[in-house]
Amino acid sequence: GIRKKIDPAELGMGPFNMDIKKMPAEVVSRIQNVPATLVEALDALQKDKDFLLEGGVFTEDTIDAWVQWKLEKDHYAVRNRPHPYEIKLYFDM
Repeated sequence: GIRKKIDPAELGMGPFNMDIKKMPAEVVSRIQNVPATLVEALDALQKDKDFLLEGGVFTEDTIDAWVQWKLEKDHYAVRNRPHPYEIKLYFDM
């Protein structure tokens, strides 16, 4: 938005000062969700990474390697182990 001089408020994407439950359905339907998980965020980054490639700041290889690293070191590492609540729920007596 800064680079292209786009005002989010003009697009109806500015901050909301209303209770979302009281908003008209038309307004609510235009609100985009943010990624809910790390995998969703990494997928979104892979689909929209042009802004990181501008000016040669990052290369595609660097971004791809970082995404793979985050999957291996964060996502898979957590996904493949029981959560502490699962231990409490199933094994604590």
